[in-house]
Amino acid sequence: MQLIEFVVDALLQPGVSDVHLTTNNPPWVRRDGKLLPSQDMRVEDGDLRMLLDRFKIADPMAALA
Repeated sequence: MQLIEFVVDALLQPGVSDVHLTTNNPPWVRRDGKLLPSQDMRVEDGDLRMLLDRFKIADPMAALA
């Protein structure tokens, strides 16, 4: 599964409000107010960079603020 597909799929699930992406862990999904690790996939550095580039996010920390 591609990273972008995973994020869209996760956000469409009932009770999911956001997805947290890290490079050394599987993505975390907030479901019904609880932050849970997803077992579906791991995020690689290249995938995260591709996602940031695709959405034109130059500074991820500023985008979160």
